[in-house]
Amino acid sequence: MASAVLVVLAALALAPVRESSWSGPEGLEDVCAAMAVLPDRSVALVGYSLGRETDYEFTVVLFDSAGELKRANRLGSPLQSEDRAWHIASDRQGRLVAAGGTIADRAASWDFFWAAYTPEGETLWTRRLDLPTGREDRLHALALGPESDVFLAGRSRPRPDTARTGWDLALVRADERGDTAWTRLLDRGGNEQADALVVDRAGNSYVAGRAAGPGPGSAMLVASWDREGRKRWTRSIAGRERGSALAFGILLDAAERPVAWGAVQGERTGFDYLVAALDTCGAVRWQDRRDGEGSVDLALAAALDRAGNVFVTGSSTGRATSLDILTVKYSPVGETLWTRRWNGPANGDDRGWCTVAAPGGGCFVAGTSAGSGVGEELVVLAYDAAGTLTGSYRREAGEARPTGMALDGDRLLVAGHGRVEDGSRGFLLFDFSISGR
Repeated sequence: MASAVLVVLAALALAPVRESSWSGPEGLEDVCAAMAVLPDRSVALVGYSLGRETDYEFTVVLFDSAGELKRANRLGSPLQSEDRAWHIASDRQGRLVAAGGTIADRAASWDFFWAAYTPEGETLWTRRLDLPTGREDRLHALALGPESDVFLAGRSRPRPDTARTGWDLALVRADERGDTAWTRLLDRGGNEQADALVVDRAGNSYVAGRAAGPGPGSAMLVASWDREGRKRWTRSIAGRERGSALAFGILLDAAERPVAWGAVQGERTGFDYLVAALDTCGAVRWQDRRDGEGSVDLALAAALDRAGNVFVTGSSTGRATSLDILTVKYSPVGETLWTRRWNGPANGDDRGWCTVAAPGGGCFVAGTSAGSGVGEELVVLAYDAAGTLTGSYRREAGEARPTGMALDGDRLLVAGHGRVEDGSRGFLLFDFSISGR
């Protein structure tokens, strides 16, 4: 079921907004995990859809530039077990690649799974990868290379008959037909995994994840390989000796230098924001560890503008509040330009899940805010270059959570999942006009 509604919101500086939705034919549970914008301005959402006979199915839903449904494509494995899509990307021709995981054998363990689609949403091919030494392989990240080759990253747990211990970081490159070119495992003696991935114009890949040593705790790990799979460098950042470190994302700036973000656990501070900017050789240019007013501070999303400023958002416990949306703007050299804390009207848990840089030096943030008896409601915040909150939107039509955000010309797109018109849980797409801002 699909719908598109145009609503004018006088209280929102971004107005108007169009809300489109899709729910599966069974009307059970449909979860959107990510989004991609195609060259023709249509939008692809990816996730998983629960069937009465099939469990979760790998699902791609396309909307045209007006928010009308173009196609919904669901794929399932022969066992009709769990098949989930978590990531999607589009190349310059509008070809789509979605990636996730599948339980496709009776061992009931996850394998990498990815599929390619035409710009109209028709399936071109599907691929499943069970790493030869892995008992279980979990995919956490996807990126497309300069020649539409496919990069996948995650973690692999070794089979009992191997000498490896714990989880290993796994990186895979496949060609544009989906055929595997090479696989690489990184084993440092503990548990390693990749949580985010980005590829530069030369085909070098950069992953951000975590690495645990033989003792307690873990460090944020940033590593790079060239297009042929040769390891260029690895870098451990914070954590380990103090506690655990988490990586939530990685981006490249205009000079193709990586910026990674996440959280690090301190001895007395709980989790703190962690942002690290590196050069192309893996040396740390600057890093910031930010302890908020309370015990939990998680940097969940980041964005870069053309000037090289870094915007980071996430969740942070306040002194007299629960979790708030904390957004920080850094200069290209790591100077803190401003910090802004947003507490919703219910004084409950508020989290920033996505952010994009806005024209003029500001940013947009999409998150969730505790509602009045309906669970978490979707919110969108707009900040200008000086950090002034210039607009906000709150969806009060039921529980919803954002999982993707993109700026496409004069419109701001926010994807997610939540309650739709018929009361079921479905995919959601919000289209904000930002012309004149």
